[in-house]
Amino acid sequence: MVVSVGQSCIDGKRSLFLQYLRNRQVEAIDGSITNIPLENDCFDLVCAFDVIEHVADDRKAMEELLRVCRPGGTICITVPAFQSLWSHHDVINGHKRRYKKKQLQNLVKQQTAATVYISYFNSILFLPILGFRKLQAFMPGSRKGKDSDFSYFKKNKLINKILKAIFGMELFLLRSVKLPFGVSLMMFLRKSANPENGPHEKKANA
Repeated sequence: MVVSVGQSCIDGKRSLFLQYLRNRQVEAIDGSITNIPLENDCFDLVCAFDVIEHVADDRKAMEELLRVCRPGGTICITVPAFQSLWSHHDVINGHKRRYKKKQLQNLVKQQTAATVYISYFNSILFLPILGFRKLQAFMPGSRKGKDSDFSYFKKNKLINKILKAIFGMELFLLRSVKLPFGVSLMMFLRKSANPENGPHEKKANA
């Protein structure tokens, strides 16, 4: 099942995304990550890939992810990392913030879940992206449109092969080490078998 996070989708793309999923027989619900329209303890696996940075109340979003996850289940989260990388790209994509490890972990209340794994990723491209975004600050006329960083790179088989090789290298590294920095951050949580009662446990039906 997929829940579309309404406010994070821009320019009507939410309805197109939902229609795409439904055309492929994927059950999809239009809702908000801060008010997921599902009962408690619904899923063994709950994923939020680059979602919580789009909402003002990211702590509430985390509570909702934990609420719909069954005790003993897993929550997978990815977010953009390091506020030093903040740029027009974040503004265009509706980001509220970028995260460091401690900042993301602090969203999880004690006794509700344990961190199984946390690491930065997209690390090989960190310095080139940092340099590119800092350089943009000296080119004020270059960021007046509605385009993100992705608009600089058109579809190209060679670029795709290079990026595939880079991420393949990182995947290999992440099997044995945790990367100390990166453009993005991932965290895997295991919900406690007997979580302490909290706001995420109070909501039975939405």
